[in-house]
Amino acid sequence: MYELLMMYRKKNEWVIEIDRLKGLLGLNLTAYKSFTDFETRILKYTQKELSERCGLYFDWEIAAKERK
Repeated sequence: MYELLMMYRKKNEWVIEIDRLKGLLGLNLTAYKSFTDFETRILKYTQKELSERCGLYFDWEIAAKERK
């Protein structure tokens, strides 16, 4: 995640689909099927670790939800 964030650090905003982000992180697309699991175990954990260790902060929001 650190490498991805550093690649896009000069942009104010980076929009990416969850499945594409999973692929870039080397995760299996079937891993973390629910967004809540992905958010807790990957996004929040990484956010905390990078903030504490590198002073790097990032935030996210859901841009659009697909209806069932």
